[in-house]
Parts: sequence; C-alpha cells; structure tokens
Amino acid sequence: MSLSFPERLFDSVFEFYVLHHIQDYGKAIKEVQRILKPGGNFYATDISQRFFKLPVIGSLFPHEALVI
Repeated sequence: MSLSFPERLFDSVFEFYVLHHIQDYGKAIKEVQRILKPGGNFYATDISQRFFKLPVIGSLFPHEALVI
C-alpha cells in the first residue's frame, strides 16, 4: 500500500496472488502506478472468482476481495 521506492522507478511490476488479500486494492493499484515508469507494464495474476465459490474458501478473504 505504501512502497519505499521512488516514483517512476520500475519498467515492470508483477503481482502474483496478492490483490485478493487487500481490502483497498484500488489504493494498491495506485501505488503500482506511482512506482511504474511512464509506459511501464503491470503484470498481474490472481485467483478467479470461481475459486471463492468453493465451500469455506470464500470466508477466508475479506468481502471486498469477492467483488469484481
């Protein structure tokens, strides 16, 4: 949510299975934008919405993570 890197430092940022754990993931995305160079790439992969429909799994994550 608040990375200790200067603005526009990275050519690319990668996210692997993290955003569904963050309640205010909009703020996290803004932080990614802040540290990316203009024209930089953001690569993300996360759990699909179908995963959360499995019994018990959906209760492990904040409600905001279930909304797309």
